[in-house]
Amino acid sequence: MNALSEALQLEVSHLTSARFMKGLNQELAEQIKFLSDDNGLPNKSAVDNLAKMGTNHYVNYGYELNLSRLLPGVNLRFLGPPTLEQHAEIKKQRSADKSEFWMLQASAQQFWGLQAATAELIGGFASGTTRLFPNADVFQDFLPTHNRWVIRQLRALRADQMLRLVRILDKAMNNTSVILLLEVGGKKLLFPGDAQIENWEYALHVDKNANLKLLKDVHFYKVGHHGSRNATPKTLWNNFAARNADKKKRGRLQTMVSTMKGKHGHKASHTEVPRATLVSELMNLSDYVTTEESTLSVDLKLTFQ
Repeated sequence: MNALSEALQLEVSHLTSARFMKGLNQELAEQIKFLSDDNGLPNKSAVDNLAKMGTNHYVNYGYELNLSRLLPGVNLRFLGPPTLEQHAEIKKQRSADKSEFWMLQASAQQFWGLQAATAELIGGFASGTTRLFPNADVFQDFLPTHNRWVIRQLRALRADQMLRLVRILDKAMNNTSVILLLEVGGKKLLFPGDAQIENWEYALHVDKNANLKLLKDVHFYKVGHHGSRNATPKTLWNNFAARNADKKKRGRLQTMVSTMKGKHGHKASHTEVPRATLVSELMNLSDYVTTEESTLSVDLKLTFQ
């Protein structure tokens, strides 16, 4: 993942170079760079840093971690991710789920298998260390007039392929997210990271009654995966007892989403992040805050006993 992500970054830089009369569409280039940088390079350095800082716990569903001496009065529960032995479905992501997704139709099909075969070559082409035709003449600073239209079309097609690749990278990482439930001062705070439905469904089906009961009285919900359509299962959302249409209701559910519109998905295919139908529910039935609209510290209105 890291090698492919780095190669894509290099190729985007090449396709947006000033040497081209008409470079890659800037908006498209920014999406590719944002997604590949977000999911590849920083992740590796972050993991390396964490490994050097102290004892690492690679947690999963049901993992027991006693932090009572470090955090007295705080209880941690890990509801995800499941291991492959617990739930092999986390290796893949389905594109549609009428009962759980906040969607109206299925998204585009995956094509990882086809593109993965070229991943090794991409790095060489992007960095200039590999050439398909090493003895051919090369135009260094300009493009032949009769080839410009074809080259622009090929460049646009390549960019679209790269965008799809980095979105698949994003999805592959998400089902490794920790689903953390904090219990402190009589309140429950739920942090699911970027967990997708395959991650969530294990907790919602294994010991289903116990887990739904445990999650029923959540007071604060950090909305999963920036508000995407498949990271807040409807089974989970409908189970929250503190949802209420009355904005003045004491103890109303608190929700917060960190997001940046226009970076993930498309409205036309109902994959945009945050998902409009989910945001509507969050706004109507909870005290909802988004980092895109608020630059001030958030008052969660949680009263700890």
